[in-house]
Amino acid sequence: MAISKISTLWFFDGLAMRYFAPFPFLRYTIVFMAGIALYLYFGFYSPWLWALLGINLVGFAWAYSHKNTWQHKAYSGILGLMFLLQTGYLITHNNTPANKPQHYRHFLPQATHYQAVVNTLVEERKNSWKATAKITKLIKNSQSIDAQGDVLLYFDKAQIQRPNYGDVLLVAGQPKLIDGPKNPYEFDYQQYLSYQGVYYQHFLRDSSFVTIGHSTPNFLMALAYRANGIADSLITNSGAEKQEYGVANAMILGLRDDLDPDLMQAYSVAGAIHVLSVSGLHVGVIYAVLLLCLSPLVQKKWLSKWTFFGLIFAILWFYAFVTGLSSPVLRSTVMFSFILLAQTLGRQQNSFNVVAISAFCLLVYQPYFLANVGFQLSYLAVFGMIFFQPLLNPILQIDKSKNRIYWLADRLWKVTTVAIAAQIATFPITIYYFHQFPNWFLLANPIVILLSSVALCVGLAYLFLAWVPLLGGWVAALLNFSILALNKSVTFTEQMPLAISKWLSIKTWEMLLLYALIGALMALWASQKSIWLYLGLGIVAVLIAYNFLEPFIQQKQALLVVHAIPKHSVLSVVEGRKAKILADEDFLKSKADVRYRLGNFWAAKGITDTLQTNSDNNTKGYQWLVWKGKVLLIIRKNSQGQLRYSSNQIIDYLIVSNKSIKKLAQLSGLNFKVLLIDGSNGFYQSHKLALEAQAANIPCKILTETGALVLEE
Repeated sequence: MAISKISTLWFFDGLAMRYFAPFPFLRYTIVFMAGIALYLYFGFYSPWLWALLGINLVGFAWAYSHKNTWQHKAYSGILGLMFLLQTGYLITHNNTPANKPQHYRHFLPQATHYQAVVNTLVEERKNSWKATAKITKLIKNSQSIDAQGDVLLYFDKAQIQRPNYGDVLLVAGQPKLIDGPKNPYEFDYQQYLSYQGVYYQHFLRDSSFVTIGHSTPNFLMALAYRANGIADSLITNSGAEKQEYGVANAMILGLRDDLDPDLMQAYSVAGAIHVLSVSGLHVGVIYAVLLLCLSPLVQKKWLSKWTFFGLIFAILWFYAFVTGLSSPVLRSTVMFSFILLAQTLGRQQNSFNVVAISAFCLLVYQPYFLANVGFQLSYLAVFGMIFFQPLLNPILQIDKSKNRIYWLADRLWKVTTVAIAAQIATFPITIYYFHQFPNWFLLANPIVILLSSVALCVGLAYLFLAWVPLLGGWVAALLNFSILALNKSVTFTEQMPLAISKWLSIKTWEMLLLYALIGALMALWASQKSIWLYLGLGIVAVLIAYNFLEPFIQQKQALLVVHAIPKHSVLSVVEGRKAKILADEDFLKSKADVRYRLGNFWAAKGITDTLQTNSDNNTKGYQWLVWKGKVLLIIRKNSQGQLRYSSNQIIDYLIVSNKSIKKLAQLSGLNFKVLLIDGSNGFYQSHKLALEAQAANIPCKILTETGALVLEE
C-alpha cells in the first residue's frame, strides 16, 4: 500500500515537474478551470464543502512547511491543486445569481409589478427591441420587496420607441421562465442565457410598462455606450453602400443590425465569420499593428518603454470603449494588457504563463466566462499560435531582405502559419459547436486576415479623423474600398466548389479525444518519448473505429418529427441518412431558420441528403401521412367553416396548422386519438382548442409548450 502511494505521488510530481515546471500558472489555471467545469456539470452544493476547503488548506500549509522531502513536496503540490479545484467549484457557486438569497425568483410568485433598470445596450430586432434590465424591486399591493437579478426584455417595436440605457421601468405582470429547447438537438438558449445570469424574459407592449425615471447603472458603461453610438453614426454616415457599412459596423463596433444575411452566410462558408464579431482577433490585430509601428521607435530610443506601454494600452482600451465594452473585446483587452505588461517588464519569455494569468484573473472575476464559446475560442487560438506557429514558420524560409516581393511573400507565409496554428487549436471545438468546416480556410484566411486587418485599422483611424475636412473623406473612401475587397474575397471563396463541409457532428467525448490527441502530439514533440506516439495512435484508432461504424448505425434509423417552431408548420421524416422536410414556404425560404432549428438535428443524425417540400403548394388544404403503421392527418386550410371526411380511417395524430380550425366542432366526423397544435397557430387560438379538447377528454398537445413530437421505429 505504501509503495502504491509513493508511486502515485512520484508519478504526479514527476509529471508536473517535467511538463509544467516552466509555466506553473498554466497548471494552476487548468485545475481552476476544472473546478468551474465540475460545478457547471454537477451543480451540487453543500455548506460542508467550505469545511472541506478549510481542511485542505490546513493540509497544504502543513505539507508546504515540511517540504524538506520529495514526498512532502508532492503532498503540498497535490493538495495545492485540490485547493484550486475546490476554489473554482465554490467561486462558481457564489457567482451564480440564482443562488443569491435576494434574487427575485424567490419572491416572484408574490409580485404583481416590478421595477427594473435597463443595463445593456438596446439591440434592434426585426419586430422588437431587445435589452437586459436589472430588477431592483418587486411590488405587491403597493408594498415593495428589494430584489436583484437580470431579466431579458423584448419591446414591441410597432408600439414603442427605442428604450435607452438607464431607463427605469415600472412593469406590470411577471416575467416568464425562459423555455428550454423544444426540438431535438436544438440550441439550448435557456442554458446559454443562464450562464449569463438571465433566467426570465418578458415581452412588453405599450400598455405593459411606464418609464418612471432614468438612473445610470454604471458610469463607465454609459460612457462606452455613448462612444459606441457616436462611432456607429460616423461609420453609418461614411457614404458606404449598405453591405459595406453593415460589415464595418459589425467588424469594428460589434453592431450586426445592418448585416446582410446572405453576406453573413458567405463569411460563414469561407470560415471568416469571426471577422463579423468583435473578438480577440480584432484586439490581436490592433496589438500586432501597434507593435509593428511603435517597436522601431523604442529601439531607436525615440520612445521610452513606458511611453510605448501607455500608448498601446490607451489605444487598446479606446477600442474596447468604442465597442461598448463588449464582453469578447473586454476579455481580449485584458489578455493583451497582461501580455503588453509582461513585454514592457521584460518577462514575456514564457507566453503560456502570461496568457494563463490573464485567463485566471478573468475566471476569478466571472467563472461563467469558461462556458462562453468566444472565451474558449479566443484562448485556444492564442495558445495554438504560441505553440504551433514557431514550429510552422521554419518550414518555408523566405529571405525578406531581397526585395518587396520577397518581403510580401514572407508576410503572407507568416499570416498563413497564424491561420493554420489557430485552426489546429480550435477545429475540434468549432466542429462541436458549429457542425461545419471551411475546406478552403487555408486559401481564404490569409487574405481575409490581411484585408480585415487593413479595414479594422483604417476604420479606427477614420473614427479619429472623420472630423478633419478632406482627410476624413479620403480615409472613409479607403475604408469602404478595403471592406469591398474583403467582401469580394469572401464571396469568391463561397462560390468555389466544395467550399464547406456541413452537418458535421462530434460528441463531447470525441471532442475531448481530439484535444487529447493534440496534447499527445505536443508532448511527443517536446519529449520525444514513444509513449505519446502510442497514446496518439490509440486515440486515432478509437476515433476511426467509431466513425467507421457510426454511418452503418445511422443507416438503420427511422424517425418522424413534428417540430415545435413558432409561427411555422414543419415536419421531418428521417430514413437512414436522408431527411424529407415538409414545411411552409416562409420557413423554407429562411436559411437562418432552417439552420438554427434543424441544423444540429441533421448533424447529430448524420443527414447527408435532404428533400424539402413546400406544404403551401398543397391545394387540398389537408394531407394524409402514413408512417410505420401510424396515420397522421395535417389540416392547413379551412375555407368552408366545417370539415367532413368520408374516410373511416382511425387517425393516430391529427395536426392542426395555420389557424385552420377555430372550434373543435369543425373536426366532427373524424376519428382521431391525439390532437396536435403546431407552432403556426396563435397563442389564444391554441389554448382555446386545447381547453375544448380537455373538456371532451381528447389528448391534446400544444407543441410550442410541450415540445416536438418524436416518433421512432
